[in-house]
Amino acid sequence: MQNLFSSGTLILRAGSGPGRFKSGRVAEWLKAADCKSALSGVRRFESYPFHHFLAQHHSNFLLICLRMKTTNVFSETFIRDQGYRLSFLGKSVLLNTLSVAHKLNKKQREGLAQIIIRLFAETNGNTFDNEHTLELSSNEFPIVHGEAYKCVTPEVEQYLRSGRFRLATPLYYSTLSTDPREDLWEGFSSLCIDVDEYTLNSLVRAGYNCLIFCTTHTKSFSELEDLRKKFGGSQGRIVKITDIDGFAKAINQKLSCDKLSIRDVQYRDIKSVYTVNNEYRPLLNILLNNPHPNKNLDRRIINDLNITGSDIVYRDALMGSVFTKPSKYAHEKERRLLLEFSQDINTPYINVFAPEALEFVEFEN
Repeated sequence: MQNLFSSGTLILRAGSGPGRFKSGRVAEWLKAADCKSALSGVRRFESYPFHHFLAQHHSNFLLICLRMKTTNVFSETFIRDQGYRLSFLGKSVLLNTLSVAHKLNKKQREGLAQIIIRLFAETNGNTFDNEHTLELSSNEFPIVHGEAYKCVTPEVEQYLRSGRFRLATPLYYSTLSTDPREDLWEGFSSLCIDVDEYTLNSLVRAGYNCLIFCTTHTKSFSELEDLRKKFGGSQGRIVKITDIDGFAKAINQKLSCDKLSIRDVQYRDIKSVYTVNNEYRPLLNILLNNPHPNKNLDRRIINDLNITGSDIVYRDALMGSVFTKPSKYAHEKERRLLLEFSQDINTPYINVFAPEALEFVEFEN
């Protein structure tokens, strides 16, 4: 089976102003796999050369700053899905940048997050004056219950009426070049951790082992009408899920994921998540004791990082990567059903036949 995560790249060039995406080849997806064959084995580490662009410009507080460097002769390029991959029992996270600084205050943390996102995202010159960093410790990603809605085309509605449902990976939503569901930064977030007198920051991508089912929690008639047109066209249909917990459990009976959660998406352009966690101290010590700071991490150090910290990096990166989106999508008021599996998923989406879930679904007449 074709490996989903090596099928193509999207390239972003960074310069003095906001970056612009340059799209490389994105492979045509194979037909969606069944839920058993879709789970791949443990992924190996992939290491790439890094450079320290950020350290050159912010050496007043950055001690270590690693960033992937491409083979392109124009050095300021950023290739998505390359970096240092850490894997924990089959599920992985990707570190695109990694920095260590003397402990930063709130303003400095958000400034660093803005620097990173300015390099890598289409910010349209925004200063993010009203942004704030989401805090993992403050319950900003609560579990939710109740009803939800899904706006679809008539063709998709017929598909749902037959008891078939499509769940997709975060990577899938970042490759829909002509689709209103596309979010180029799906799965990315800036993870900022205070450990003793230091601050760790990483642009990280997570969710390789996850499937998502997207709905909206708005009950506003006008907002639903707008979403109907956006996602369903002139003949769009609104599907109501009367009990999203019951619906989720019915879907999961066919998939048997490791963890099932339902949360509302938070909308922040800088997609930065902050936490204070001394569990990162061993990982921090590995980086601080690296004899070649701001250079490539060798295989031994990558292995030590993987053993020491991949599980907690995955845990903390997932919330910001999967449950935050840029503010331009805020009108969608998205409510997401997230299924986490023990291994990375090797296909962009999975089609599930779960007629039992129709008990919790209402269709328009």
